[in-house]
Formats: sequence, C-alpha cells, structure tokens
Amino acid sequence: MIASSSFFLQNRFIIIVISSLTALRLIGLILTPLDLDIEEAQYWLWSKTPDFGYFSKPPMIAWLIGLSTSIFGDNTFGVRAFSPIMQAVC
Repeated sequence: MIASSSFFLQNRFIIIVISSLTALRLIGLILTPLDLDIEEAQYWLWSKTPDFGYFSKPPMIAWLIGLSTSIFGDNTFGVRAFSPIMQAVC
C-alpha cells in the first residue's frame, strides 16, 4: 500500500510540474512580440483550406492550427497555442 501511494504522489508532482511549465509557455506566447516565421505562416495558410495532405507535410499540423485558430482567434497566439499543449500531452 505504501509503495502505491508513493507512486501516485510522484505522478501528481510530475503532472503539476508539466502543467506549470505549459502554463508558463502559454503566457510567454501571449506576451511575445515575435511574428510568425515562414514555416508557421505556411502552415497557417494550409489550415485555411483543410486537406488530407499538403506538398511536403501530413495534414495534422494544418488541422491542429485550424482548430486552435478557431478557438483562440486568428492571430499568432492562435497559430502557436497547441504546440506547448501537444508537447505536454505527448
């Protein structure tokens, strides 16, 4: 019993750390003055016309950017928002 509670305590700590770092990254994205780079702008354009594949990339990037811009708005934060979230989940 003690070993299992210690296991869950360690996992809770890891989840809190990952969530905190993700929140900090999202705040950093909100506060950054940097615009989209060339690749991000290309992915954003792809997200405007959803398809099952693009010139050199699979469709998931464009689909996620399309979803995030529909939730967070059509701005740089909307394009970049799912990146730290997906990194935290995976």
